[in-house]
Amino acid sequence: MGRAAGTHPVTAVIDADNHYYEPDDAFLRHLDPVFSDRALHIRRTGDGIGRPYFGDQPLYYLERSPADRMGRPGAWRHDKDGRYQPLPDHELLTPGHIPHFARREARLQWMDDVGVEACLMWPSLALGVEVQMRDDPRACAANFSSFNRWLDEDWGFDYQHRIFAAPWLTLVDIELAASELDDLLACGAHAVAVLFSPVDGRSLGDPYFDPIWARCAEAGVPVAFHGAESGYNQLFSTHWGEPGRPSAHTQSPFQRAAFFERAIMDTLASFVLHNVFGRHPDLQVLSIENGSAWVPYLLRVMDKAVRSGMYGAWLGGSFTDTPSDIFRHHISVAPNDDDDIRGLADLIGPGRILLGSDYPHPEGHPDPMHFLDGAGLTPSEVRLIAHDNAATLLGLASASDVG
Repeated sequence: MGRAAGTHPVTAVIDADNHYYEPDDAFLRHLDPVFSDRALHIRRTGDGIGRPYFGDQPLYYLERSPADRMGRPGAWRHDKDGRYQPLPDHELLTPGHIPHFARREARLQWMDDVGVEACLMWPSLALGVEVQMRDDPRACAANFSSFNRWLDEDWGFDYQHRIFAAPWLTLVDIELAASELDDLLACGAHAVAVLFSPVDGRSLGDPYFDPIWARCAEAGVPVAFHGAESGYNQLFSTHWGEPGRPSAHTQSPFQRAAFFERAIMDTLASFVLHNVFGRHPDLQVLSIENGSAWVPYLLRVMDKAVRSGMYGAWLGGSFTDTPSDIFRHHISVAPNDDDDIRGLADLIGPGRILLGSDYPHPEGHPDPMHFLDGAGLTPSEVRLIAHDNAATLLGLASASDVG
């Protein structure tokens, strides 16, 4: 395995945010034929570029498959908002030329070469599809069930105790979600991805969803909210005269400013203030690739809301701890490399921060081992963030690679 140079506090990191690029049949390979006319699939034109479709409707958010002419890892590292602008040709890679983007044995070799002991794996295509598929809840559930079978087959929920691909659980049908979750846990999932957005008019903190959170808490499997198309433009933009379903590349400055961080803040606030953790004290939640600039604001306004007096009903039951302390006991955050990681450690503690490089996406960090360089952290803090925190959440036996 690759080793860190000099006096780096760890010899290998655990990266909470690695990505794969999906093949065209990721949702199709195991799909129930009943839903063949409502499948998430890729249609290719004469130039070979693929457009994602759900049934006969093109996806509004993703205008082409992310696996086609992907950006070089780190191409937007110093301009993360540039990810919504086209890259020049010299920054684009052709599918199939980078085996470790799509095959786990090649990814393991890359991990050995760069000093990544283990990683949580997340989608590329699948991050932008659930909102549109919610128009047909049963087809949505069937497509994601098929996707999860493909994911375990090609990457593995626990492959050689190093690659931990997180399956995606849609909550559009609670009975189907509970059944799917039982299967995922039986197959060894170490984290479960859920879209950070209300479902059919219900807060994720509503006790209606307790069968899901109870299963995760009992299994010791964290619920993870990875950055994705949340549907917040559909919920709110039309009330401000903006389109409800813009593509990733056509969101307006107003939409980016008003709704980009809103969804993750509201979702985590719902878990705290709707008392999910009071009802499920063993539950752990991860925020991945949502940045961290919003964390100080969220903690302050939640605490102030409780201090200033609560006169309405407490959905989910009341609690006595301060919301910020509840957050610090149950929620772990993976900041971007340009966030104030030192300030975040001072606010929520280094034990609540995860290293998430976003490799190999173009807005990510191309070298996970050096993600924390220059963050102003002590060696013991680096060990926690770069390795031990993720090891604990993933249930790994020990911090064996800590120097």
